[in-house]
Amino acid sequence: MNNNEIKLTNQQIEYIARYISKEPSELSEIQKIQVEKWRKEIPFFEKEFQNYSKIWKESNHFGQKLGKDYSPNVEKGWQKLSQQIKEYEATKTVEKEWVKPAVIAQKTTKSISISKSIFKEIGKIAAILIVGLGLGWWINSTQNTSDSLANSKQIIVHQHSDTPLILPDGSKIWLNKNATISYNSDFGKFEHFNQKRTLKLNGEAFFDIARDEKHPFMIDVEGKAEVEVLGTSFNINPNNEKVEVTVASGKVNFKNTSSSKKDNQKQNSILLTKGEKGILYDKTKNRPDSLPSLVHFEKNDDVNYLAWLNHRLVFENMQMQEVVSKVENYYNVRLKLENSNLKECRFTGTFDQTPLNDVLETLSFGANLQIKKSDSTTYLLSGSGCR
Repeated sequence: MNNNEIKLTNQQIEYIARYISKEPSELSEIQKIQVEKWRKEIPFFEKEFQNYSKIWKESNHFGQKLGKDYSPNVEKGWQKLSQQIKEYEATKTVEKEWVKPAVIAQKTTKSISISKSIFKEIGKIAAILIVGLGLGWWINSTQNTSDSLANSKQIIVHQHSDTPLILPDGSKIWLNKNATISYNSDFGKFEHFNQKRTLKLNGEAFFDIARDEKHPFMIDVEGKAEVEVLGTSFNINPNNEKVEVTVASGKVNFKNTSSSKKDNQKQNSILLTKGEKGILYDKTKNRPDSLPSLVHFEKNDDVNYLAWLNHRLVFENMQMQEVVSKVENYYNVRLKLENSNLKECRFTGTFDQTPLNDVLETLSFGANLQIKKSDSTTYLLSGSGCR
């Protein structure tokens, strides 16, 4: 995903506005901690936080020049914003997201409807931040939060931690960094037999589903695939090129939901059992020509598929090229093998919650490598070859 596609959520923008404005509606201590966590863990959030802070400081400086009794002209600001909205598309349908403090949000789809009274209620923050920062957040945030929270759909955003998210039915979900799930507020409340427990997933997550044979559990994976189970544990990892489902226990039905009529002639659904992995390739990106179907399965031989969750990397006589790839993915760094002969070297070792520097030192000794750091996230691996 490029930077142009990354956007802050409404919750994050609202928290930034309150955090930097120090208005009476300031954040609670828990919410302040959440802001600091986002700043520390999400580089894009920190960048936007600094941009918003700069605008706020410049606004205060401008206000001081006008005198201590200065306050923004809300009426004029409203007129300007109204004109911008008309130019934007007054009848455009937009998707709105509201987030409760920390993890819970609601999502509805409605036409744009902005009233002057709401604008005035926002006060100084609206006059300075909303007009100054553009339409994005304002169009998505025109209704009162308490009213929005009465709607039916909830979104849960969860930064990766070792503590699982527990759903109303007792199912547990571990979400990798920046992953998001959403589900209806009546999740787990059933009116009839065979009613499904459904949710949507964006990003990587591990599921441990509470067994309920009367109510199957179904996951919509980024609109590309569906996973349906009764009670089992499995990992879902969608990326730009493919969706992977790896089963740890039980059975999983894995289905392609993004196929065309032409593709429907091919196999679009498979049943996976413990130790198997289902793969759905994006048909426009690096899909092997030899595959007879859009969805296929293979034996899972990747012992590190849950490294992001259990913080454990295991290498058993593994080629250095693959070792490097696993280390890069887990530590979010780049390792460059300068000598192509190094790719064929074999390495055996286990790292359990091991700091990156210790991992690199072990690789250096075990494979006769010299390691040099070229920038904050890139390391050059050189040497004559294997021992």
